[in-house]
Amino acid sequence: MHNAFPVKVVTPDGTALEVENVEFLKLPGASGEVGVLPSHSPSLIKLSPGEVQCRVNEEDNSYFLAEGLAHLLPDQVLVLAPFIDSAASIDVERAKAAKKRAEDLLSSKDETVDRERARLALIRAEARLKIALAS
Repeated sequence: MHNAFPVKVVTPDGTALEVENVEFLKLPGASGEVGVLPSHSPSLIKLSPGEVQCRVNEEDNSYFLAEGLAHLLPDQVLVLAPFIDSAASIDVERAKAAKKRAEDLLSSKDETVDRERARLALIRAEARLKIALAS
């Protein structure tokens, strides 16, 4: 039994994140948060906007993930995603502005507004803010 595993996040631009010796990984699964420990059962998980948390040497590092797929194996995790942002790289003012825009669109009486797109934008903005302000 292993005590840690590598995590790799691949985007259309290539490898965006590679972390060795992960002791615990938290992923934003489409049906709720997924915790991953070493020797996890093989799984394929659809990911939703939210926080990815990697624990290495008892220190947690947070990232924002918009969506994607995670392939869990007992000795490694591969995440395919459009992009991933570290907590430190999140622009709080930009996230606040995106949140306000999405809220304004959702409260609009304009019937041409794509409410599902606005709802997803709000979820992404709120997740970014939560991650950035917690770190």
